[in-house]
Amino acid sequence: MDEIKDVYNRELYQPFVEYCAAHGYRTMRDLGCYDFRLLSHRADFTPMLITRIKAVYAAYQKSAAEKAEAAAPRRRASTPISLVMETQLLLQMRAYLQGHQNASVTLDELFRAADGQLKRTRIVKLLADVPWCRQVDRNTYFWEDPAPSRVSVAAR
Repeated sequence: MDEIKDVYNRELYQPFVEYCAAHGYRTMRDLGCYDFRLLSHRADFTPMLITRIKAVYAAYQKSAAEKAEAAAPRRRASTPISLVMETQLLLQMRAYLQGHQNASVTLDELFRAADGQLKRTRIVKLLADVPWCRQVDRNTYFWEDPAPSRVSVAAR
């Protein structure tokens, strides 16, 4: 965290830097809950100096917020998927399951089969309503042939 003496480094702010040091304020974070109106009770702080001190603090806060935002990891913004695109992704997952008929498939594999374009919660909801997929547990699925095997009448 930046020190007060480094931010208020001009000679104009020397009385404020000394005041902060005398009262135990060392870093800019220490000023987070400070009431700058208290400075007006002192004779060595003019209204113009107090206004400048507040302006420097506000500019510092804005700069720190911008730095924090720039350093924060960005999440991919979720864009709504059209019904047509969702259907195409569901067909891709169906083809993937059908290609792995003899094995169970994880939710992560289905997520990759949909090219990561559907959230896992949406995949779970979509697969709950299709006849060709069965859920084993929370994260595992398997292919189920949608056409039931028919016994011929002649065989009876």
